[in-house]
Amino acid sequence: MLKNTLLSLVIVSLIVPTLALTVEDISKDIYCTCGCNMVLGNCECETQTYMMNEIQTMINKGMTREEIIKTLQETYGEQILATPPKKGFNLALWAYPVIGLIVGASVIFVLSKRRESVSWYTDPDEVLEMSEEDFLKLEKEEFEEKGSLHEKYEKLFEKEYEKFKDARKSEEEK
Repeated sequence: MLKNTLLSLVIVSLIVPTLALTVEDISKDIYCTCGCNMVLGNCECETQTYMMNEIQTMINKGMTREEIIKTLQETYGEQILATPPKKGFNLALWAYPVIGLIVGASVIFVLSKRRESVSWYTDPDEVLEMSEEDFLKLEKEEFEEKGSLHEKYEKLFEKEYEKFKDARKSEEEK
């Protein structure tokens, strides 16, 4: 029984110091208030020394990590936190990168699908391998495909031109 108690005491004495809260644990999660915008653990000013002593005093009083951070936040404001809490407006800030990624991927997907429906005429690499006769034949086929549109515009132009001529004649007669 005495052996078990001593063994338990040794194990607890080895574990407890590793679980103990240190100033460094807290200083990496808050900003220094001197205006340098550095994490407290990396700043080297008088304000950093004062704040580290303040944190050490809170640890010595037996305060937990959450209590210390809450006290610092009440004293200096929410901007002291290096990582903003995931609530309210700050939660939206955490979501923006994910939303941006989803929207960007969706836009790329839609544009790539739209590009599949575009009919490309001739691959430039294939043109280099064609004979002159094949090239002229392909050019003629492409022109005929476009020709229907060309003919439509030609007829539209002729109608508009006729209207213009008629309007001009009526002006000259007046």
